[in-house]
Amino acid sequence: MIRQLGILLLGFSLLNFVGCGPSGKVAEMSVAPKVVTWPTLDTLMEPERNMFIVMSVQTGDLAGAKKAASDPKMKEAVDAFEKDPIPAPFASPARDAAKADVVKHYRELIEGKGDLRKVVQELQTAKGKLVDINLK
Repeated sequence: MIRQLGILLLGFSLLNFVGCGPSGKVAEMSVAPKVVTWPTLDTLMEPERNMFIVMSVQTGDLAGAKKAASDPKMKEAVDAFEKDPIPAPFASPARDAAKADVVKHYRELIEGKGDLRKVVQELQTAKGKLVDINLK
């Protein structure tokens, strides 16, 4: 029994030595991927702020969606987001374009311009692109 335990410990030590332990590839793989986020983006994308609008559009309550989108707090959040630069770790021309697209669709939503279903769909797509960690 003691001999088997010694062999097992020797095996773990050997695996760690060749790079399979916490200091090797396993440790690198266990690190969570970065998440694209900054305070004004988080404020803009608060679930409470967006869920009612999306659900209203999906259920056909366009008047409810327009009312929720016209809330002054929504405009304030969009204005703050638009003015706030993208943090350096995430900044790129492609992300700048995605941010501009998000702002454009939020403005259309706030102003009630166009087909709200289409605007919300395009806004959701633009937000997904903006937070895509692989966007360079």
